[in-house]
Amino acid sequence: VSSALALLLCAAVLATAASAEYASGLGHRLGFRHIPATPSRLRSDEPPNRGCHKRDGVLGFMNRQGWAGRPMILLTDHLDDLPLIRESILVCWFGTAKHMQVARTRAGGTRIIFCRDLNDDSLLLRLGVMAAGA
Repeated sequence: VSSALALLLCAAVLATAASAEYASGLGHRLGFRHIPATPSRLRSDEPPNRGCHKRDGVLGFMNRQGWAGRPMILLTDHLDDLPLIRESILVCWFGTAKHMQVARTRAGGTRIIFCRDLNDDSLLLRLGVMAAGA
C-alpha cells in the first residue's frame, strides 16, 4: 500500500445513515475507527445521519480532529449525500449511472468518478492515485 493510500485510510471516516447498532460493528470489522451513524434509539426530534445533518456532523468531527481544511474524498452511492458531495474535492460514485448524472448536475462542480464497475485492485489503485493528488 502506498504511503498516500495509508495516510488516506488512517483518516477515513465511515459516515452513514444506518443505525449505529449495525454500522459500528461492521465499520470496525472493515477497519474504520471513526463511524458517525444514526443513533440506535433516535428521539422523535432528532434527525437521522443523512443530508445536511450528516455533512455538518462529518465537518464538525473533522474540525475536532484537527482535520479542518483537509481535502475530502467521498465514496458514496446515494443522492442524500449531496451536501457532503459539495464539500468534497472528489467523489467516487458507487450508485447507478443515472443517479450519478443527477449528482453531477447538482454537485456544484465537484468531480465525480464512476467506480461501481471497479474490482478491488482497481479501486485500491484509483484511491492511491487520488490520495496522492489530494
